[in-house]
Amino acid sequence: MSRARLTHQAGAPRLLRKTFIGMCIVEIATVIACVMVYKAPDHFFPAIFSDRAGLGLLLAILLTSFGTYLLRQDYRSPKNRRSFIFTAALNVVAMLILIVVVELQLRLFVYAVPGISSIFPRGLLPKDWAQVKNDYHEILELADQENTYAGSFLIADPVLGWDVGAGRTSHEGLYASSADGIRSADPEYSYKKIPALRRVALIGDSYTFGTSIKFEDTWGQNLQRKLGADFQVLNFGVGGYGVDQAYLKYLNKVRDWNPEIVIFGLITHDLHRSEVVYPFISFPTWRFPFSKPRFLLLNDGLVPGNQPLPSPESIFSMPRIDELPAIDLEPRYFPADWKWHWYDHLYIVRFVVSLTPNWPSARKTSTNDRIRLNTAIIREFVNSATTHDSRPVAVFFPSFGAGEMDLHRDGSAASHPAQQVLSDAGIDYLDLTGCLQSLPRTQALASDGTHYSPAANVLVADCLYRYLMHLNAVP
Repeated sequence: MSRARLTHQAGAPRLLRKTFIGMCIVEIATVIACVMVYKAPDHFFPAIFSDRAGLGLLLAILLTSFGTYLLRQDYRSPKNRRSFIFTAALNVVAMLILIVVVELQLRLFVYAVPGISSIFPRGLLPKDWAQVKNDYHEILELADQENTYAGSFLIADPVLGWDVGAGRTSHEGLYASSADGIRSADPEYSYKKIPALRRVALIGDSYTFGTSIKFEDTWGQNLQRKLGADFQVLNFGVGGYGVDQAYLKYLNKVRDWNPEIVIFGLITHDLHRSEVVYPFISFPTWRFPFSKPRFLLLNDGLVPGNQPLPSPESIFSMPRIDELPAIDLEPRYFPADWKWHWYDHLYIVRFVVSLTPNWPSARKTSTNDRIRLNTAIIREFVNSATTHDSRPVAVFFPSFGAGEMDLHRDGSAASHPAQQVLSDAGIDYLDLTGCLQSLPRTQALASDGTHYSPAANVLVADCLYRYLMHLNAVP
């Protein structure tokens, strides 16, 4: 007797296609439902069909209904009952094997490629505060050994968050700061020892500082050459600064120099930075172990929201991230991103929930709030500079990678939030979009692909010099 006949007589169960497909559909629906509940806002069920969570759950319900329908067709037939059990068990075993294999591969892949988290919108969720602390402890240890942070010459500052240290040279030798804490060509140079008839102070972020280029190639130094020996251009720019930090820098370290002109340089991203409290949360690729000041715009005007600032050492000694001072003011801090569950120890779970970011709550600030806050800061800067007999002028640096170099058909520059802030604040400002249009992108960007090249800095200084003459601020 043949083996096939013996198997048939023994009643070997058949593999039921509908049962297997129905089981797969129900399992997919279960995963969708779990992800919806995991990522949904706190008040999930009252708004169950009014947002993404509700729509996702509705999809899971429809898939479950269809899968259950397929399962019932086979289960209701007495002759298929044994085959149904066999098929369902086979499906479960296959899914378990798949989960184990994928889990092992993910663990090996994530371990071999530490930067894997960068492919997700917010990194591999949930985030591990203990791991973050370990990473930044290494940065702090380097700071202890070399008296610097993150490979640069930044130092922690209790008011500004961070600042350029005095008399320092960066590791690669590209940057140097004077004995006064101002960017210079020589760390032993002192601007205060050089008499100057008229001073021009520059405040702002890395575009003002001149990241990725030499001191002599910065637009500040090009402007110095155009103004001549009767002027002294002081570059107080600091990489990573927001509008708020540049303003505080003026109040605390620039105003006493009594500059005749104060040039405030900014990019659109600086507006976002004014809302940030912990850059290592909002901008983790910066690797900054600092906190930063945060203004609140209340009825009485600008109010400091998180003074005094914690030191880097105290930040990364906190046992839990939710214990950090003023953590609720951090716009990109979402408790759900840091909340661990027992099932989060499976990498396959973390991988699935990390494919899309957790849905933010409604408390996050809007674009209008951001514009109002930064407008108020610029106004305070204008009032303070004017009161102390300084001429406030602003410069808008368009970003090549953000589409800000595009012009309208009539040749006018497109409107961006930073320009709206400057207009609303009532400050004279120069939009550099038209000045830089003649320079191809490949020639306009420095080696880092973000900041301006030496050639672009020459154009900036030339346009700014002509603009200052137009304002009758310089001869």
